[in-house]
Amino acid sequence: MKYDVVICGGGLAGVAAAIASAKMGCATLLVEQYGYLGGCATLGLVNPFMKYYVNDRVLAGTIFAEILSNLRSEEGCWGKYCQFFDPEILKGVLFDLCEKYGVEVLLYSKFLRAKVRDSHIEYVELALKEGAETAKGLVFIDATGDGDLAVSAGAPWEYGDGEVAQPMTLMFRIGGIDFKKMLDYLKKSHDYVSWVSLERLESFIEKNQPFSFAGFSKLIKIYRKDFPDIPAQNQIFLSTCIPSRGEAFANLTRVQMLSGLYSRDLTKATVVTYRQARSIVNFLRKHVPGFEKCYLLETAPIIGVRETRRIIGEYVLKAEDIISARKFEDAVAAGCYPIDIHPMRPSDKETIMLSPPPGDYYEIPYRCLVPLKVTNLLITGRCISATHEAQAAIRIMPIVCYLGEASGYAASLSVEKEGLVRKIDVNTLQKLLKIR
Repeated sequence: MKYDVVICGGGLAGVAAAIASAKMGCATLLVEQYGYLGGCATLGLVNPFMKYYVNDRVLAGTIFAEILSNLRSEEGCWGKYCQFFDPEILKGVLFDLCEKYGVEVLLYSKFLRAKVRDSHIEYVELALKEGAETAKGLVFIDATGDGDLAVSAGAPWEYGDGEVAQPMTLMFRIGGIDFKKMLDYLKKSHDYVSWVSLERLESFIEKNQPFSFAGFSKLIKIYRKDFPDIPAQNQIFLSTCIPSRGEAFANLTRVQMLSGLYSRDLTKATVVTYRQARSIVNFLRKHVPGFEKCYLLETAPIIGVRETRRIIGEYVLKAEDIISARKFEDAVAAGCYPIDIHPMRPSDKETIMLSPPPGDYYEIPYRCLVPLKVTNLLITGRCISATHEAQAAIRIMPIVCYLGEASGYAASLSVEKEGLVRKIDVNTLQKLLKIR
């Protein structure tokens, strides 16, 4: 197989990269190890999209906007900015967009290794169901999340905070919830966190509009001894798309000190977090008004991995860049989500949140997508060149989709430069991205 651009990893970053490349007329191959595209957004059940807008300015790129537009047209997303979405409909939207723009999609196929000569990737070896196969390309994009392709090609990397990475979470969905009964309990108990407005929550439930909620810490404190598998955070966090369905996404499980780079660790993490999910549902059913008939509707097919490798590139995005809302001459993406570091060790008690100034946003330079020591490779998604702290801000789905679009357009421009990603005109790239 021979292509202009080969992309390994079919999450939102990889899909956006493939679409951008194909839109520019490049023969594009998108390789994904699972049976659907979308990564955390579909297979991981991560919902909603975290904040990607500031002062009504959307920081997400044109491909993400097209994804949302198609979701809305199929009644598959809700909220002013389509933050809440139906992952099942999103699967179809991503397939349709790849077909529309001529992306060759290869599912059930896993990246194995890169063949490199003089710092230049000649081809990648893939594991298909029927056996190993090679894919040649002029330019390659690592959208694996873990930097698998970049590391195989010889790019330097770092891991977590130097010792451990952020915890993993298995998302799950709960069915059989009576939100009106839950609301009655909250009115009497005030058992919710400070950012929850009871008045707005009541309005959302009455109007059948999506919402996020966190609370029940009083009940957890009373009954924790009966449910030791409930993770350390003393609150239940839920989000729902259509309240009348009586369903919610739950971002509640947590496993620390394990690595998303090892199959045995991933196996252990999945088993542990599944048991946590089951225990949480049992706790809700037994003790929380409105959840008396609730049940475990679905657990995500894949566990959510927040952080593993970070590939070192021509520039390393830093915490100060996020907090100071730094702008760059070679910016190719932007975001406003804060540094968000979940407790990584048993001794860690609180989540670290560090935000840019209110109403402002930070930019991400092209150099963060260009790894050291490889000439025809771009990195995108959560494994771009960033410190542990900065990665905790740019890892969210709207931003990685933006980064994917940037890498796809950059790859198409690199095709004209014999695959040399450092030779492109960044101003031309920025015009394609409409970022300047």
